[in-house]
Amino acid sequence: AEAATQYQVGKAGLWRPPDLQLALNWQAKHRPTLVWGQRYNPAFERTMIFLEYSKKEWETEQRIKELEQKRRLQRARTMAIVFGSLALVALLAFVYAFFQSAEAKRAQKRAEDQTILAQKAQKEADKSAADAKAQATRADEQATIAKAESERAKIAQAEAEKQRIAAEENLKKAEIAEAKAVKSAALAVLRQKEAEKATAEARAAQKEALRQQYVAQGKAMSVKSKELDKQPELEALMAQQAYKFNTKYLGNPFDNDIYNGLYKALDNPKFDDHLTRNLTGHDKGAARALVTRMQSKEIYSGGSDGRILRWTIQNDEWKADSIMGGRKDYQVYALDISPDGNWLVAGGATTGDLTLNYIELYDLKNPGNGPKKIPGFSGVETLIYSTNENGAYVRDQAGMSIKFTDFNSVREVIKPKEKIHTIALSHDGKRLAGAGASGALYIWDVANNFAEKIAFKNTSDLTAIAFTPDPRRIMFGDETGEIKIIMLDSDLAPRILSGHTAHIEEIVFNNASTFFATTSRDKSVRLWNWNKLADQPIVLSDGEEWVWSATFSPDDEQLMTGMHANAAKSSETIHVWPTKISTMAGSLCTYVSRNMNKDEWDNYVGNLPYERTCENYPDNNK
Repeated sequence: AEAATQYQVGKAGLWRPPDLQLALNWQAKHRPTLVWGQRYNPAFERTMIFLEYSKKEWETEQRIKELEQKRRLQRARTMAIVFGSLALVALLAFVYAFFQSAEAKRAQKRAEDQTILAQKAQKEADKSAADAKAQATRADEQATIAKAESERAKIAQAEAEKQRIAAEENLKKAEIAEAKAVKSAALAVLRQKEAEKATAEARAAQKEALRQQYVAQGKAMSVKSKELDKQPELEALMAQQAYKFNTKYLGNPFDNDIYNGLYKALDNPKFDDHLTRNLTGHDKGAARALVTRMQSKEIYSGGSDGRILRWTIQNDEWKADSIMGGRKDYQVYALDISPDGNWLVAGGATTGDLTLNYIELYDLKNPGNGPKKIPGFSGVETLIYSTNENGAYVRDQAGMSIKFTDFNSVREVIKPKEKIHTIALSHDGKRLAGAGASGALYIWDVANNFAEKIAFKNTSDLTAIAFTPDPRRIMFGDETGEIKIIMLDSDLAPRILSGHTAHIEEIVFNNASTFFATTSRDKSVRLWNWNKLADQPIVLSDGEEWVWSATFSPDDEQLMTGMHANAAKSSETIHVWPTKISTMAGSLCTYVSRNMNKDEWDNYVGNLPYERTCENYPDNNK
């Protein structure tokens, strides 16, 4: 009823609750649809609306109260923060004031201390002033004294200056004297060094003179020893002592006199040493061809008796067995062995019709099978087994044709313009050299269809050729006995090795390519040191017949030479020469039974101190 009354008042325009009209509008909008038969009650509806609105008003008022309470709480917090900050500032101000008060008290204390110190300093200043006054008085007194001393000092200074000038003059004199002394000392040292050098040179000269005396005495003893062949032991002792002098005092280790003294002593029939024992096997004729087979340590010889012998070492002796017996219808002039050592090729001439001549090929692995004969040749004096192919180059028709055979067929590869005395093949098998009768040295290029050029033109016939260990150089000998070495493809003058006096037959290098032998019709062989060509060669000669051919033993310890027919020793047509002097000297002391006695030493050695020649025997100089 109250709500209705208020509603009527509102409707009359006197008063209405806030937003009541809005509530009625909402109610009207959301009024539920009446159910059929339900009676509508406007007063009840208004009452419900009012109640709902009153509830909302109360809730709104509560929210307003809550917000107001929050605002009061917020203001209280803000005030608390402000008053707290002010309290903190006041506290800091208090602390600062406290510290400032303490500092002020300390400053006051320091001021009081400074006052005390100032008072104390004043007292000390007063005392110092009194002292200064006293010091001033004393200073006046000292000034008077100092003035007097100054006068005396000036006098002393003038005297000191005078002394200084005198000292400087004396110093200069001393320095000049010292310089002269140093110069004199240096000169004395120089003179001493010169004297020492002269003394050393004198000692060296004395030592050299003594060395040369011993070497000369050794050479003289070697020459003298060769006259004592009827006293084999003394001859051996002389040759051995000569070798010792030469070796100890650095004589030429390949001296010709030393060598021949040792050889002559060792070759004495009483000793019959295997190093000098000649080889017998060919009948009354020359061993025209010799060749060494390195693979089996053998030597093969062929002679004008038609024989081909194989030589092997047995108990330090060379023994021969025959791979071809003596023949009357064939003479062997040339031999060579294939690079692999399996084949031996032999050439020469038949004693009958030369058009039926042939060369022979021996299978050294099966020597009993007999040789294979290859016809198509006339007189064969030189043949060379090819290095690069299975076959041999043959100088045929007395040097007017050079042929090649593969041992199945024969073809002429070079038709020379003149007679060729001998041929040689380079170590690589690419060049063939020929010695022309006119003195021309021909070189044929094997790989270039034997293209020809003349490498040198000699004034006399060339008779022997050898390619040297240096592939750039070649060596040849001529009819006069002269040996020349030239540089291929060069205009340099040849090097000449002289000594032989007749036709050079052959030039042969040892297996190590360190020495080479030259054989000649002057009845000698010369052994040259390839690395020291300026040294004189060792001359091997027994003065009997000329030398056809030569070869070195597989160990290079001996040189075998094939000799021309020898009336005195017709069976000894292969002569054996030792090549190592040290080996020869080592053998002699095994053949003697003593050392030289005092008389022998005095007679043959002279005033040199006595030495024991053979260490395996005692001194014998009593």
